[in-house]
Amino acid sequence: MILYEVFVRDFSEAGTFKALEARLDELVDLGVNALWLMPIHPNGEVNALGTHGSPYAVKDFTGVHPDFGTMGDFRDLVISCHGRGLRILIDWVPNHTAWDHPWITAHPDWYTQDAQGNIVHPPGTNWMDVADLNYGSGALRGAMIDAMRFWIADVGIDGFRCDYAEGVPQDFWEQAIAEMQAIHPNVVMLAEGAAPWLHDVGMNLSYSWDGYGALRSVFVDGAAAHTLQTSYEGEAAWLGPLDRRLRFSTNHDETSWDAPPPTLFGGQEAARAAQAIVTFLPGTPLVYNGQEVGSTQVLNLFERIPIDWSTHPEMRPWLRTLLHQRSGHPALVHGEIEFHVQSNVFRAERTFTDGDGTVRRALLVAHVRDGNRTTDLSAWQDLGLTDIWNGAPPPVSLSLAPFEVRLYVTP
Repeated sequence: MILYEVFVRDFSEAGTFKALEARLDELVDLGVNALWLMPIHPNGEVNALGTHGSPYAVKDFTGVHPDFGTMGDFRDLVISCHGRGLRILIDWVPNHTAWDHPWITAHPDWYTQDAQGNIVHPPGTNWMDVADLNYGSGALRGAMIDAMRFWIADVGIDGFRCDYAEGVPQDFWEQAIAEMQAIHPNVVMLAEGAAPWLHDVGMNLSYSWDGYGALRSVFVDGAAAHTLQTSYEGEAAWLGPLDRRLRFSTNHDETSWDAPPPTLFGGQEAARAAQAIVTFLPGTPLVYNGQEVGSTQVLNLFERIPIDWSTHPEMRPWLRTLLHQRSGHPALVHGEIEFHVQSNVFRAERTFTDGDGTVRRALLVAHVRDGNRTTDLSAWQDLGLTDIWNGAPPPVSLSLAPFEVRLYVTP
């Protein structure tokens, strides 16, 4: 799965489901095969932040935001996605609600309360615009699962990206995931979290926070490229054979609160190098809307900032070539990974042996620094490798420009 994250409000000038549906063919052409829509629900107005409020302050778990269109519009989007072979996930926010959610007055016992009986915001956070849910209530658990069931069984989505998944009890997830799988055996459950127990309760995917931190350490703080290998190996040591990490060089949080990749990592070339690394590593790569045009816009979660799709047109074909190789080349889909990292150059190889004994290979060479360097590729001579962008074979000694990337693959 190659996942594409959509901020519906900012994805188009219209900011609607219909505007997104009109561009699905473009996303398929880019090479993604699954969409994750940030919260599509009506969000709260009480204690709201910014102009539009947080999309993560939900006031109706079974509705759609009127700015985005109607429920019929969303159903049409789901059908159109499936007709193109795209899976569609929606963001699910189970830890808290908006302060004007009907449950606040109808079921105050479904919320965490202080000693005086006042409903509180999530403890240990500064999320003052939302009220913390109390999973000690069996009725709340049932209502939450009923709402999730509606989207899977009635609307036909393919899964959920579960916001702050570690803030919800493990036994709730066990029950909820089992019920979703009974309806949709291939349901995708993506946890925003990194704890191993998330996979024990049935999550398919969890966040590679360590991987993002390693990227930041290397590109921003100047740590050695070996940091990326160490981070990956630390995760791989406990991941099961069916467990996957979501690998990203940005997402809605990082773009909003950290910086967009070109700004954070040191330019467009550096952003490409970071994206190539997360796409090459085993796991599920993520593309956040705007990355395909090298956007430097800070898409603040509480404001409306339509993406400028006219910037850096050279980025889209570069990313398209990378993603199509990632989803189609056997070494990148199934291959084991072996690292050959140098201090300033990330080198790694993935290999897979076909049923007829043919060894399929992919070699990534990513320069993670400014300045010019050379790297020795003599070990990969005469293996039939060619670069996916220019068709050239690897030279014995490769001269690398600042943040230059090469991905060599066999046919």
